[in-house]
Amino acid sequence: MRYERLDDLPGHIKTILPDDYQEYYMDIFNNAYNDYQNEIIAHKIAIAAIEFSYPRNKGD
Repeated sequence: MRYERLDDLPGHIKTILPDDYQEYYMDIFNNAYNDYQNEIIAHKIAIAAIEFSYPRNKGD
């Protein structure tokens, strides 16, 4: 299932990510879903991309 709008994203994604990262998650998820046709794999790929690029505090 592809996401067409930010409002379509799962609630936990909307809660933990700012809007610009929600768009990034949606784009990555949709691309991964097109490639693998599997929601779990697409979610894992999108989360990994977010974790890789999300700015972290120096204490982390």
